[in-house]
This record gives sequence, structure tokens and C-alpha cells, in this order.
Amino acid sequence: MVKGIYIGLDGIDGAGKTSLKKSLPKILYGREVVVTHQPGGTPLADLIRVPILSKEAKRSDPLTQMLLHFAARHENIEDVVKPALARGAIVISDRTEAATYAYQLHGQLAEVEWGTKKREQLVELFHELSIMVLGDCCPDAYFYLDISPAEGKRRKMLAAGEEPPNHFDERDFTFHERLRDGYREYGSHVRKTGRQFFVINAMYTESEVRTDFHAKLRNLLVSDLGIGI
Repeated sequence: MVKGIYIGLDGIDGAGKTSLKKSLPKILYGREVVVTHQPGGTPLADLIRVPILSKEAKRSDPLTQMLLHFAARHENIEDVVKPALARGAIVISDRTEAATYAYQLHGQLAEVEWGTKKREQLVELFHELSIMVLGDCCPDAYFYLDISPAEGKRRKMLAAGEEPPNHFDERDFTFHERLRDGYREYGSHVRKTGRQFFVINAMYTESEVRTDFHAKLRNLLVSDLGIGI
């Protein structure tokens, strides 16, 4: 049985993930390409996504958000990712657990007045849930689109209509700068496990970012993972 490939596509809103998803072919090097998203991607996961992004959830703390995200992620992994990988497909997910690390452990955790012990427990819980939910289904590689919060917001406004802004979008630039720190820190963690974490400069034009992404993806699939050889 041919082994599938699982790839994560991460970054703050406005970084260009949607454009890159649209640029992906349905077949790549003879492999089926399955594009999904987290939180969501299945009927139940999409239902869980609703309260995550609702106006009421603006008051929710990082623990509540983390549990909801991992609940939706479990549904997505079990019902979309694992079956596709079993077919030998290339799975590309718009957001992964890296986003939870960035948004909840860096973005939101700085907003709550918790003691050191509870903060440490939340970090431990993240890693425990990652092991339980992902198991041996961790992404083989991550592509993180790095963009300044100001430029991300500008592009998000230009793309108005694709998806309405949520309470995360409405937070200040300081929050989104913490997200960048979180993604970079998680990237260091991923690399220590021997997996790939690519950083793409999303400040460039859409065309330049797309070219960079596809070049890195092609090199990863052919040179590092042996697809198409």
C-alpha cells in the first residue's frame, strides 16, 4: 500500500492560505490531492467550528477554545485525513495543531490572569491532546505563511465576503504578533522531531508566494519524500 502524505498549511488570516488552496491541482504526481480545513472539514466538525468563532466565544478562555479545537480536529483526522492517507493521497490541511499552539498558548494565554501552574498545565494538555488526537497521524511537513498583522488585516479586508471576520480577527495587532511568535516556536518544536517546518514570506505578492510554495512543495514531495521518482 502506498503511504499517503499529510501537509499542514498555517498562518494568520490574510496570509494567503485560501489562494494557495485554490491553486492546488486535484492530482499531483499521480496522487489524489485532498484539501481540508481545521477546525471543520466534516459535518460534525463544522458544527463545532460555529461556537469556536461565534461572538459569544470572544469571552471564552484558552482552555475552552483548545478543547473545542481538538474535538473538531479529532473528527477531521478520523473521518477525512486517515482515510485519505490510507488511499495514498496527498492531504493538505488549512490549519493544524500548530494553529492551536499559536492561538491558544500564545495569543489567548497572555490575556488571562492565570497562575504559573495552570499555565503549565495548559501547555502539558496541548501536548497530551496532540498525542491522543493525532497519534501517528502528525503532518509530515508544515508550510507556515508569515505575514505582518497589519498586512494580513489589509488583505483580509480586501477579501471581504469570503468569510466574515470573527472574534480572533478583531483582536489587536499585539495579539497577532504573539501568534507569529507562537508559530515560530512551534516550528522549532517540529524540527526537533525531525519533521519539516517551512516558513514562507507571505509579504510578497500572491503570485510570488504561490511560486515559492509550489517550488518548496515540489521539492519536498520529490526530493525528501520520494514521490514521483
